[in-house]
Amino acid sequence: MGKVTTLTPEEIRELEMAPSEVIREKIAALGNEEAVKAFDEFVGMFNGVHDGYLMQANAAECALFKEVGADKYLEYMKPFFFNANAPMLEGYWDKPFKERVIQAINAPRTYHNCRMKILGEDDKKLWFVMDPCGAGQKLWEAGQCEGGCIADPHAITAGGKNFPVYCTHAPIAEIVCSELNTCYFYQQDYPEQVGPCSCVFNVYKHKEDIPDSYFDRIGKKRPE
Repeated sequence: MGKVTTLTPEEIRELEMAPSEVIREKIAALGNEEAVKAFDEFVGMFNGVHDGYLMQANAAECALFKEVGADKYLEYMKPFFFNANAPMLEGYWDKPFKERVIQAINAPRTYHNCRMKILGEDDKKLWFVMDPCGAGQKLWEAGQCEGGCIADPHAITAGGKNFPVYCTHAPIAEIVCSELNTCYFYQQDYPEQVGPCSCVFNVYKHKEDIPDSYFDRIGKKRPE
């Protein structure tokens, strides 16, 4: 593990906190206990809505996958990722590395209001994890990744087996980005069993440094 040099210790501390924790700390510093209490109630409501929609999305995606199979599931899901990723990726690889790192960390961090752990940096990349994962791991621990919610090796699983259907959004995003002739914000390393723990997010300093294996596993050529 290499020492993180792109971010300052203060930036690391804040980026590793859940967004709600950062805001709560700033509110608490004002000494207004009623404001802190009101914010805690809001966070509780947010987490309830987040978890409810997470479960609902997982149920719907599992049902679709069981009905149509992996190939058609990929085609049905592609339009969402084209619409969601194309605007955010415009100009992304032209930004300074530090700006791209912060954007990449904030993507899962703000969506799931979860803590992060920045693990290291070397001459090619910086890598981090959700601590814990606010998506697949939460579903796994709730028993929502059983039965028809597991996919066999395919491009949408990056070749992995016993892959939770909900978690296929990550390889699908990489597939769509390759079809847009660009690379995703980060390249994920998946554990042998996806679900019980966070995947590792790698932010590369240059597109040329991304190993071919990340494209081979989804059946795509390296973007030009």
